[in-house]
Amino acid sequence: IDVPASTSLLLDVSAWLFPTLAPSAHPHPSTYEHLITGAAVDVLMNLSPPPWASLDNEEAPLTFIPHIRGRMRHNFAQAYLEYEERHLQSIWESRHTLPITEAMCLADPLLAAYHEQRRQRRSRAGVAWRQFLAKYVVPAIRRHLCDIDILLDPFFLHFPKPRVLKEWYPRLTGNATTFADALEILDAEEPWRFQYRLNPQDHPAMQIARLAGKFIAPQ
Repeated sequence: IDVPASTSLLLDVSAWLFPTLAPSAHPHPSTYEHLITGAAVDVLMNLSPPPWASLDNEEAPLTFIPHIRGRMRHNFAQAYLEYEERHLQSIWESRHTLPITEAMCLADPLLAAYHEQRRQRRSRAGVAWRQFLAKYVVPAIRRHLCDIDILLDPFFLHFPKPRVLKEWYPRLTGNATTFADALEILDAEEPWRFQYRLNPQDHPAMQIARLAGKFIAPQ
């Protein structure tokens, strides 16, 4: 196995984790475009804590034990956590993608700046993820220390398939009077957007019996 092969397999993992939104889930632009402004996005991104803070990894791995002598390299988990910390905003944005058009950018320079920064964050995160695969995951699989099941572990966060963006169409109605309110309602209704970090017991991997402790070496 190599990085391109593992990246290809990850497309199946993404399809397994994230639903494909039906066309009926895409409202008419007139219902949301006026809400997505540079000023509104700037307020959202500067919340304290930021929206992506809930993705912080506090769950123990399902398939291996970090920092314990065993199959996996001792710094395997720490290397991943460092990657995740650096790119957490981009991971969050990939499942909360505000639909921003060229016309919206032309009309709103602040929104255009955010749109470009989001694109650059995603590019850097993709490069860093492939580097992690190349340095840690692929060598471990080649040495038969684990297999591709390691990537099903809820410990890891994944991006949706390329060109399958998981748009977030804000709705400021009822109890949602701000972007932050709308976001809280959305994440409660669609827990897959946080890859089940808010309710780990519902992660699809928890239904696969073979995964629990699979890569823990016998003592």
